[in-house]
Amino acid sequence: MYKGNVSFMFKQSNLERNCLDKFLRAKVSKIIENYNTSINSKNLNAAFQKVDEIKAIAGRTITKMAANMEQTEELLKHSQEIQYLSKDFQKNSETLETMMESQSFWMCSRKCLIIFGGVFGFLFLLWIFA
Repeated sequence: MYKGNVSFMFKQSNLERNCLDKFLRAKVSKIIENYNTSINSKNLNAAFQKVDEIKAIAGRTITKMAANMEQTEELLKHSQEIQYLSKDFQKNSETLETMMESQSFWMCSRKCLIIFGGVFGFLFLLWIFA
């Protein structure tokens, strides 16, 4: 309605000069301030370089993490094998220990010597008195 019709705008009695000033002043001043303090190309290029450096560092970190995960999986396999072998060794050593205890009972233990001494003493006495 008002576009291109300046004479009609002058005839209007309810329009005042700068009537939209209180609504637009804050927004326009903010836009002008942002324009005046915008990032210049040097700072923008420096920021992009830093972003690229961070990307490169993140890429190297992810690569190292993947390599570490592979090594961790290998170490886990080895540790599980060692755990299995240690349990097997423990079972075998317990079996061997019980075998050796049963053998050592009959070889020069006090109980064995007392039993054999008593049997031989009884047989010797029977031989003497018979």
